[in-house]
Amino acid sequence: MILKKGVFLVLLLLIVGCKTEKKEKTIEIVSTPIEKTESPFEKKLLDLRNVNKKFIDGFVVEKFGMQKIKDSIYTFVFKLNDSINEQTLNKYSIGIKGFDSDLKKDYRSSFSPKLKIIEGNKYIVQRRKLINIKHFDSIDVYIYERKNFKKSGRLGEIKIRNILFEE
Repeated sequence: MILKKGVFLVLLLLIVGCKTEKKEKTIEIVSTPIEKTESPFEKKLLDLRNVNKKFIDGFVVEKFGMQKIKDSIYTFVFKLNDSINEQTLNKYSIGIKGFDSDLKKDYRSSFSPKLKIIEGNKYIVQRRKLINIKHFDSIDVYIYERKNFKKSGRLGEIKIRNILFEE
C-alpha cells in the first residue's frame, strides 16, 4: 500500500513538473550585465546588457539599458544592428509591458521609434516618466506594424528579466 502511494506521488510530480509551454513567439532572454562597454554613452547606462535578438529580419536589438535623466524620468535604450535604416524602422511601432510585484497594474507604453545615431551607433532612445518604479521583474518588448496594427498583431517579441534602473 505504501509502495502504491509512493509510485502515485512520483507519477504526479512528473506530470506536473513536465508541463510544456506553448507560447512560441516570446524569446526568453537570460542575460547578464555587460562588464565592458564600448562607448562613453553606454557607460552612462544602468543595467546595460547584451540581447542580440531579432524582432524580424533586419531589425535586431543588440543591447538594452536604462538611463536616468532626473527624478522619475528615464529612457529605455535599445542598441540596434548597424544595417537597420530609418525607412525600415518607420514601418513599426514598439510596445513595452513592464511587470513588477510592487505595481498595482502592469506598466504599459507604446511609441513610434525614432532612429538616433550616438557615437556612430544606432539606437532607439525612448524617454518615459516612471513614478515610484525602480525595478521591473521583467519587460515584454514587442513590435507591430504601425499602419495596420490590428491585422499584424505582434510580429516579434523579446522578454528581458530583472531590470534595475536605480543606482
